[in-house]
Amino acid sequence: MTSAKDNGVVCEAGKDANVKSTNNEEEPEKKTVKCVAEMGDLPDELLLFIFSRVTDGPTLLTAVPLVCKRWRQVSSDPAAWRGVTVCVQANRVASSIERTVLTVAPVVGSLHVSLSESPPVSGGRPNNRFLRAIEKVVVCTELSLQCDPPRWLRKGYLELVWRSRNQLKRLSIVLDNKTKTELGHSPVDVLSQMPCLEELTVYVHKKFVYKSGELKDCFPNLKGIKVVEKPTGTRQHDLIKDLLVDSLVRAHFRPCFPPRPDLLTALEKCQKIESLYLNWEFTPVFKSLPALKDVTIDLTVEVPLQPEKVVQAFCSLYTPTVEKVHVLVEWCVFRCSWLVLVKSCQSGVRALKKRGFNGTITYAMVA
Repeated sequence: MTSAKDNGVVCEAGKDANVKSTNNEEEPEKKTVKCVAEMGDLPDELLLFIFSRVTDGPTLLTAVPLVCKRWRQVSSDPAAWRGVTVCVQANRVASSIERTVLTVAPVVGSLHVSLSESPPVSGGRPNNRFLRAIEKVVVCTELSLQCDPPRWLRKGYLELVWRSRNQLKRLSIVLDNKTKTELGHSPVDVLSQMPCLEELTVYVHKKFVYKSGELKDCFPNLKGIKVVEKPTGTRQHDLIKDLLVDSLVRAHFRPCFPPRPDLLTALEKCQKIESLYLNWEFTPVFKSLPALKDVTIDLTVEVPLQPEKVVQAFCSLYTPTVEKVHVLVEWCVFRCSWLVLVKSCQSGVRALKKRGFNGTITYAMVA
């Protein structure tokens, strides 16, 4: 029997050369090598995307740049800071890492400004360290105030809003007639150029004068509003009316009663609204809001106390779509019997349930 070797394969004569001899040793198994990409292999675009998901400012400021020269370069891009959230106390004198982040970062995603009770800036003097920290930064998504800020903070804050006006979606702002930017823009002027807003909280100064129509049709994407005014009055009815846009889902305001008829008409047009916080005199509108689910009303008890009016206020809340009701009862300690008021509220709850309400009912009394 003759044999031939072809490319290292032994074949018998008369047989197909492609058929291997059974006497050959078994071939070694093929090894599969998996290639795993390391962080250093990622392109700058993907690395930048990862950094933009970091919410902790100190990490981007102190840790990331120390990894390597490339990370330091990529983390300096403004887009890398778009996810950072900063919570800072505006009147804190001592240095803080949050204020350092605002000084260094070109942009941040969210900025929440509060006022510390201790240690405050003595005498209400400006905290220039904080004002310098916010004089260049831009906020991309959310800019909020814990409360109505002191006058020294309003201008610097308004300048920050102006720089961020094309990107902000959620905002808290003070409305007064004195604060203006370096270019002469009032708070209302700034708001009128913010079409991307989805959530708006306004702290209304007691002497603020609003001209009807200034903010009408300025917020096509607005989904939530909160109007805070002390003391409440009819002065801001025009402002509230212009903020009641068709896209609203949540609204929180407490104008002085009785409400103007045109304000009730404006609320009726908010057919997408799901949550309301307002005076109980607005309850007749509830039945015309098909999406309404959550209601909080402010009920002021008159003197002398008339229990039947309290029960009537509870019953007026009945709407088939509402699932949750909370009644905030304001009463006078010295002129109103607390026990009688409690019994009146309990009677109101029972009367509301008898009308067919199956949702959650709560109430609280504030002196």
